[in-house]
Amino acid sequence: MYNLAIVTGRFQPLHDGHVYLIKKALAIARTVGVYIGPCGDTGTVENPFTFEERYRMLYKVFEKENRKNR
Repeated sequence: MYNLAIVTGRFQPLHDGHVYLIKKALAIARTVGVYIGPCGDTGTVENPFTFEERYRMLYKVFEKENRKNR
């Protein structure tokens, strides 16, 4: 068991691969930090979501884990 795992991504949009990776990190580490990478301009085809929208997507998917670790 590791003390810390870091997952970095743009999450534009959050998809099953991201969720799988974060769940694997949760399985092997006591603490998991998720770094939401920069996206430059938002509202474009390449970067459709703002930081806040990507944060909410992640939070909604992992809400149960967030509550469990409080």
